[in-house]
Order: sequence, then structure tokens, then C-alpha cells
Amino acid sequence: MSQHVDFERIKALADEYTAHAPSQETPTCTLILGIVSLADRDFSQGQCGDDCIRINLLDAWSVYSGKPAETFTYDNKDYASSMALASCCAVNAYHKRQNIAVEIGGLEQIQLERIHFLMRLLGYRIEMSLLGSEGHGEIWRSLDDAERRLCYLRDITSYELVLYMFQDIVGMSPEEMLESFGNADTIAISSPDATTRVQADITEMRRLFATAESSQDAS
Repeated sequence: MSQHVDFERIKALADEYTAHAPSQETPTCTLILGIVSLADRDFSQGQCGDDCIRINLLDAWSVYSGKPAETFTYDNKDYASSMALASCCAVNAYHKRQNIAVEIGGLEQIQLERIHFLMRLLGYRIEMSLLGSEGHGEIWRSLDDAERRLCYLRDITSYELVLYMFQDIVGMSPEEMLESFGNADTIAISSPDATTRVQADITEMRRLFATAESSQDAS
């Protein structure tokens, strides 16, 4: 069932959400791995500080709904609006050159490599925040089905949000870039103020995104 998205409200909320963090000469993207409980989530977010814009579905939903993030449910009717808000916040932060933090939990290696590639291409310095693994297996096994589904949803939507962010900023997906510029040796993207330019090897991009491109063709 389609969901109505109020883009005017989302833009206003995104402007408010990204109003506090300062601009950085070289913004940092912190990737937070290993979150499997609300306690872990609270701890990791506390480490990011106030100079960082947190990009994730749960916080976006909390801003949109006015309810605590941990009360989000897997079938929430505001899912589409929350994803749109998170994506809008990410694009805002990029243009303001703000630090961002993305909760990526336990993504597969190829997804993590794609995130690294895209965020570097957008000019971010990458930091990894890895929560200690001791006891995480026991914590994971203690979660009920709803909590595990929420963890999975958080991880996969964080990956999707990075893809949306890249596509909104550049104007095309990585797969579309390969289709248009795949014969080049390198690809470059300038910063919002055109003061810096980041280059990447097209071969590396093809290695990372050819699988995704093939999967889309097959579907």
C-alpha cells in the first residue's frame, strides 16, 4: 500500500534536525558497527557528540512522529516518510559539510565496502566505531523476534539511505554512473563549494557495484 509523503513538512523537519551541527573543512562520516541492543545504541550515539548529524531510520521516525525511537514497529505506517526524512537530513548535512554518523550494525562485507567507496567519493573522511564484540552473541540470542527484525531493518535501511543520499546528491545511482561513464579510467565529484575534488578508480566502482547491477537486471 502506498504511503503519502508530506515533503514540505519533511523539508522543514530536516532543516531543524540539521541546524545545530557546525560546518567542517573535511566532514567525517562515522560508521557505527555492532549495535544489537538499545543500550549499545544509546552508548554509540553518545560517543558521536553534538557536532554530528545522526542518519538512520529510527531517529528520523522519532523526529517525524514525536515518539521514542525504540517504540518503532516493523510495519509502521510512517516508514516511507521516515526514510524520506532521513535521506533529506543526509543531503542537508552534505551541503552544510557537517559530520554524520550512520548506524550500520552487522551489514555484509560487500555492503560495507560500497558505503566506504561512496562516502569517500562524496568527500568524507571515514571513521569506524566498532562496539566490543564480547557478549554480543549472548545479547543477540536474548532478543525476541521483533527486536531482531528491528535490528535487521535498521541495518538494511542504513545501507539504503547511503545509496539514496548518493543518488540525490549526484543525480544518478552508482549503477547508472557505470552505465554512463564506465569506459572512463576514473570518476570525480566536486565538493558542494567546488573547493575540493575527489577521484576514484572506475575499476573499483565496477567491482563493487557490478553485482548490484546484475541483480537488478535479473529482477
